[in-house]
Amino acid sequence: MDEPRSSLPQSEADDQPPSSIEVEIFDVRSLLDSAKRSLLEQHLQLAFAQLPNSGQVRIRIVDDNEMSEAHIKYSGIEGTTDVLTFDYEASFDGSINNKILDVDLVICYDEASRQANLQQRTIVSELLLYSVHGVLHCLGFDDHDEIEYKRMHHKEDEILTAIGVGPLFYDSNQTNRVQSKELNQ
Repeated sequence: MDEPRSSLPQSEADDQPPSSIEVEIFDVRSLLDSAKRSLLEQHLQLAFAQLPNSGQVRIRIVDDNEMSEAHIKYSGIEGTTDVLTFDYEASFDGSINNKILDVDLVICYDEASRQANLQQRTIVSELLLYSVHGVLHCLGFDDHDEIEYKRMHHKEDEILTAIGVGPLFYDSNQTNRVQSKELNQ
């Protein structure tokens, strides 16, 4: 599968304001090759530029074993999961727009790979989705009841569509899947 590319013309992509959210990716096991890592970094910068926030997001990409250990340690739940979010910014006045991010995300490469295969997406698309999801949690979005679940996943798709990747979460019908695959070629 080809990795996603922005559908924005190059001149428009160059005109996008840089995100004031700094992103660092830690992949100590080198689960991503350099091209995929670079593409993920580019898409994360574009995605986070869609948010009115500033700050730092650190992303650690891990395998199933490391994620399972973290999941039990921090959530008390056995087994792997897609993303764990750690929000260190204590001062939050309730306004999403004013929040300065200080976030660590732990993202499971193996789970992303399984879901990418199942959903016919790329690994970069899946890791991008998990990263946006984690940051939205830190901005007050939640997915624990039906209304908030829809609101959160709509926002994910809104951000990903704005950067040319297309909707990933509500990509449930064939029309959206075909459009998303065309954007990624």
